[in-house]
Amino acid sequence: MTKLVRVLDLFCGRGKVRLGLLETYPNAKIDYVGVDAGYVLNFKTPLKHEVPADQKKRLTESFHDLTLDLRNPRKFEEQLRGVVGGKLFDEIHAHLPFPATENPQAKKILLALSKMLVPGGRFYHLIDGVSPFLDFKPVKKQDVGERSLQLQREATEIRRLLENTGLELVNYGKGDDAMGFPRRTGATINPFRRGSTTQTDVWAGFREIAARYSTMPETANHFLILKKTIL
Repeated sequence: MTKLVRVLDLFCGRGKVRLGLLETYPNAKIDYVGVDAGYVLNFKTPLKHEVPADQKKRLTESFHDLTLDLRNPRKFEEQLRGVVGGKLFDEIHAHLPFPATENPQAKKILLALSKMLVPGGRFYHLIDGVSPFLDFKPVKKQDVGERSLQLQREATEIRRLLENTGLELVNYGKGDDAMGFPRRTGATINPFRRGSTTQTDVWAGFREIAARYSTMPETANHFLILKKTIL
């Protein structure tokens, strides 16, 4: 039986992630739901990144014009349920654009998203500067040890935020400046995967994200990968 991967893409833009998903899951069918404000969806022509003709039979897709209310968790969940009903997703993606302020309702927003994931499902969050989920600080030009301590403090904040949301931190990566993710030669050590403090882990996260976007978005400088806890 052919595997079916269900994906919800928030702030989807032109739906580029569809192309990466088809490559990431070469033997699966993709059920893709994209959500963004109409002015973004209609900003460029063609609206969507073109899917190769030989791949179209593996993709079921829908795009929805919706301005999500991240300040009101109940309305946010109602808005999404109006689009997806009771469907559960293997992956939820949330990327640009987000409000450039920390969201005091972040925990409730994450809880709403957790409800829409299957057990073990993943939430991918690409961040450009500031996330509504956490007040991320820029990485200063510190030595590796200082940067590692800063990132550890932020990982502790993330884990605290995730308490009782049904989500856990899988990987967290951060660029050295606001111009994009770090080059391999200047990578920031990511010490947040259990039992390891090596650069290998941050690059595993970069690869996991990049595979779904065909390339790493140049404007994004942080990422989070979260997982729905299997109870």
